[in-house]
Amino acid sequence: LIISAVMGALVIGIAFFITRSITKPLGLTVDHVKQISQGNFLTTLEIKNRDELGAVVAAMNEMSQHLRQMVGQIKQDAQTLNSSAADLSLISDAVSENASGNAQKSAEVTRAALEMTDNMTQVSSAMETSSQNTATVVTAVEEMTATISEIAKNTETAKSIADDAVSQSGRAREQMATLNDMALSIN
Repeated sequence: LIISAVMGALVIGIAFFITRSITKPLGLTVDHVKQISQGNFLTTLEIKNRDELGAVVAAMNEMSQHLRQMVGQIKQDAQTLNSSAADLSLISDAVSENASGNAQKSAEVTRAALEMTDNMTQVSSAMETSSQNTATVVTAVEEMTATISEIAKNTETAKSIADDAVSQSGRAREQMATLNDMALSIN
């Protein structure tokens, strides 16, 4: 009876230690999984079992390390994207300023060409009343007037292209601002 009682106590003690050696690491593993689910990839489990539970713990530690590296790479990529969006925004602003300046210069050239055309037309009229030698000059002036008119047309076309560039640059600036906002939200 005493031997049975000692054996029973020994079996209960062994069962307690076996149960404890399984439930304690399992509880630590569950806590570790909860931390990972909350975004904490910095912790690792320090369980040295060489059984299936030890293999699960090693796999969990490896998964946590890989997730930490992936999140770090995503953060670095988001910062690079944010920096690129800011650079593109600066370039877009510069293009917009240049296009606006070119449009103003094109308008000034157009006005000057129109004034020159008016002046040449007046000179041409006055020259027609002159002598035979003056007729040759008039012909040259008329050709020059045609050339200036062509220049005025080309200048008007350039102004239209510059206005279009200003418009497109404004749209690009808006898109860059949107990209910048997206990059900030990703970050």
